[in-house]
Amino acid sequence: MCSLISLSMIVLGLSGGVASWDGYPEYRSPPGGLGGELLPVSARAFGMGGTCVGIPDTTGVCVLNPAASAWCRRTGVSFEARWVESDDPAWDNESGFPFSSVVMPFSDRVNLLGCLAGRSSVLETAHRSGTDDIGDWRGRFTWDGGLNEGFAGISVRAASWLGLSLGSRFTFGKVRTSATISTETSESLLPVNTEWVDEALFEPAWGMTFGAMIRSGPFSAGLSVTTDRSGTLRLNRDYAGSSSGSLSEVYDIPGEVDVGASVRPLAPLLLSADYHLRKSMSVFDSRVEEGEILGLGAEALVSRSLSLRAGYSAMSGLWRDGAARYTLGGSYVFGGRSCRLDAAYGYETWDESRSEQTLVICLWAGERWL
Repeated sequence: MCSLISLSMIVLGLSGGVASWDGYPEYRSPPGGLGGELLPVSARAFGMGGTCVGIPDTTGVCVLNPAASAWCRRTGVSFEARWVESDDPAWDNESGFPFSSVVMPFSDRVNLLGCLAGRSSVLETAHRSGTDDIGDWRGRFTWDGGLNEGFAGISVRAASWLGLSLGSRFTFGKVRTSATISTETSESLLPVNTEWVDEALFEPAWGMTFGAMIRSGPFSAGLSVTTDRSGTLRLNRDYAGSSSGSLSEVYDIPGEVDVGASVRPLAPLLLSADYHLRKSMSVFDSRVEEGEILGLGAEALVSRSLSLRAGYSAMSGLWRDGAARYTLGGSYVFGGRSCRLDAAYGYETWDESRSEQTLVICLWAGERWL
């Protein structure tokens, strides 16, 4: 889930290379890029191995393919909370509200869609050294922060069997760097201020998302393409004393592609599969390789109100090369079918000995309950 549960983590490229500061050490980015990622998926999708691209959704928003929401017929909102225990310090003991969405029918065939989600998290410490105008230096750097993602757009039920979507995805956030350095030579002209804080502010990077879904009997399939996104990255540096400085760069987030399909071999059983693809991401002097995520899921309707889910996903490349995640989930519908409570649990392993456990709970409410 993390480090990108995303599958494809947000691919970021900074034009202009590394920022410099008049003789002081350049801005140093986290060795692991922007850290672990979390794909912007609902609790239902998380419990099914992260799959939602090829599943028609009559209540919520699938950010990875908003066309799935073309068959929603009523207003609904969802709020999600997450708890994580992980060998990745950026996510360990992390709790928060990583996903919220809203669907509002505009007409009989058109829905307005919106979503906000946490996307990545970084908490990392490393020792660096180098030579600048101030001389030879050695220091300790700590990074803390992450990125968020949003979507706003529409879905259109073009026909009983065809759904389309058009909208914009945007990314924003910040990463704070605390640095302490010292010189290795007495001849150095190092100023008194040897401590500073760099704040990298990622202003919204906007791109377009196009989606489509077809339904034919028990079978459904979906495709979504998100274009490259560009935004302004502002770097603000505050020294231990009173001086400060700032720089700005343009950053780019390469597009991504999602493909999915689902089938109901039996009325109460849904099987699904998703494929997520993204290019490499570079942030200053760190890089996350290109890669893909394959997800498989199943959902069984046990009763009119209770559903159970299971899933599996595997990552190749990206921020956790070779990661595998196993998930379980379920939902309970109540309030005259105007409310639904979803819960999901995930266990992820990577690097042979590292693991992560995640619990996700989501409340969905329809207009009659609201």
